Amino acid sequence: MYLMVTNYVFYSKRTGLLSAVTIFSGVLNVGLLLLLVESQGLAGAAIAYSIAMGVRFLLTWWVAQRRVPDAMAVFSSQERMMLTKSSMLVTGGTGSFGNTFVPMTLERYDPKRLVIFSRDEMKQWEMAKKFGHDPRVRFFIGDVRDRDRLYRALDGIDYVVHAAATKIVPLQSTTPLNA
Repeated sequence: MYLMVTNYVFYSKRTGLLSAVTIFSGVLNVGLLLLLVESQGLAGAAIAYSIAMGVRFLLTWWVAQRRVPDAMAVFSSQERMMLTKSSMLVTGGTGSFGNTFVPMTLERYDPKRLVIFSRDEMKQWEMAKKFGHDPRVRFFIGDVRDRDRLYRALDGIDYVVHAAATKIVPLQSTTPLNA
């Protein structure tokens, strides 16, 4: 979403403040790294980066609203045209992101097919109780590390929303291949 906002600002050739936002977020990231890495280690680096990128996104959004007020209206119409009646796959679709994304997408974009790809059978069962009655929603058990299974799930898919991840930072630092 950040890139779609900045791309529209670049397209409109009103980019003066974007340089300042990028420099500010970089300086903020370095400052936070200096403060947090020594005491928090890898988790501190992740926190610093997350805060800096969040601030960058919010400032860029603010610049887009101020410099190009109609950017979000164009973004919404392009987004709607692109996603309506399309087939989408959501990896990690039973997680916290998927539980928010799926109902919003079904209501807002009316996809032809929305495939929830997840390795957690119990979460798929819970989610199927909420959305299983909708003929557009399909559930697919699988792991993104299983290439053959993922290829099967991608058959006929127009767009992929990749949300599969291990979100616990200490776990990621000890087992990075599972992230």
